[in-house]
Amino acid sequence: MSTTGRISISRLILITIISILFITVGASRVSAASAGSKITLVRGNSATLKVGSADKVTWKSSNKSVATVSQKGKVKAVNAGKAVITAKAGKKNYSCQVTVKNLDTYGSARSGNTAAINTSTAGMSKAEAKVFKTLIGLRKKYPEGKKWTNKDYYKWNGGVYRGGYGCAAFAFLLSDAAFGKASSGIHKDAKKIRVGDILRVDKNTHSVIVLRVEKDGVVVAEGNYNSSIHWGRKITHKELAKSLDYVMTRYED
Repeated sequence: MSTTGRISISRLILITIISILFITVGASRVSAASAGSKITLVRGNSATLKVGSADKVTWKSSNKSVATVSQKGKVKAVNAGKAVITAKAGKKNYSCQVTVKNLDTYGSARSGNTAAINTSTAGMSKAEAKVFKTLIGLRKKYPEGKKWTNKDYYKWNGGVYRGGYGCAAFAFLLSDAAFGKASSGIHKDAKKIRVGDILRVDKNTHSVIVLRVEKDGVVVAEGNYNSSIHWGRKITHKELAKSLDYVMTRYED
């Protein structure tokens, strides 16, 4: 999530630009990270580092095959691995360790296997069954493997965010198809996850929408999974316990 705000001049400022960039409601803020910070990026994504100094800044990457950096501080994740980005401003040196991971192995919740989608609505409430049928009905329009990247944007009716790119865009699109203009709320209780809820996972870097809630986990649909649409991946409850950041739900009860 890109943000803006005031910071102390001796800090290394991290503005992370990731595939699921959100457009927030109202003013945004910058997240400040002190020198020696660490960041993780998915291959192909980028981040911008800034040093609060009036001196000329010189940027350097310890491993250009993993991550490159421009003289404006823009870091690009090239290949899986680790690199140290350094910035020299006057007599001061700053550093940030960058870890680059591939999308299909990044984060515990992204490493699950594809699950065949059970189309039965047995055990679902009437409201959930209706949502499920709507979501499943969109597979023909948005088929498995259809290209979907962080360039894809969708304006959302849920209200928590104005809209989103990439995986957030796809989750928001499906959510609106199922819930129309209903407003959304946020909670962090994995036991209350329902069909159609949007989950933020993997240290707030990825969004998925729930198709089914099963005994051993949830089955989801997602965009920008290896730059495409993916249906039917199962995330176990054990994985969710480690990776779930929060839940956006549009159910009123």
